[in-house]
Amino acid sequence: MFFLNKRSAILAAVLTSSLSTGLATVTAYAASEDAVELEARYTDPKIARVVHVANEQIVKRAKFAQKHAVNAALVEYVNGVITEHERFITEFDAVLKKEKIRQWESATSLRLIGQGYHDLAMLYLAKGAEFDQRYLQQQIQSEQKLVDLLDGGIMASVQSPTVKDYLNSMRAELQQFIERANALQVQLGLE
Repeated sequence: MFFLNKRSAILAAVLTSSLSTGLATVTAYAASEDAVELEARYTDPKIARVVHVANEQIVKRAKFAQKHAVNAALVEYVNGVITEHERFITEFDAVLKKEKIRQWESATSLRLIGQGYHDLAMLYLAKGAEFDQRYLQQQIQSEQKLVDLLDGGIMASVQSPTVKDYLNSMRAELQQFIERANALQVQLGLE
């Protein structure tokens, strides 16, 4: 048993160390573009990548939580998150294909990828009720971050009316996820 705990601690230290180096590189690249200038340069391919990455990171974290969450109500919520965000990815990819829009990496999408790895590392270090609380906090932050990105420049920059319509419908559902996560936090006493 001691070996497993020591091994876990070593693995967590290695993960955190290597993630810190990778995050520093991603953050330095992302910071090289001014945020205001970045918003002005959102194009449909960059928007496509940002939305895809945000949903993908939420699914990755939820799949990890599915295996490690303690509370049954949280597991049920996580299952819904996985189902809905995988649906978002599939439907959005179909919209992009129809509109012939390819995804293009940007500083924002790279930041989201880096944040996703950081969040997973932090979840790896938590156990029990602490895990549940940390996951819900990260989930609320991630959903809100996506809503803020949509409201803060993406929706104004979208050129394709079809993409804009889809993002508007997705935004409404994201808001519902935030409300459900907040309610679950209160229900479980994890605030």
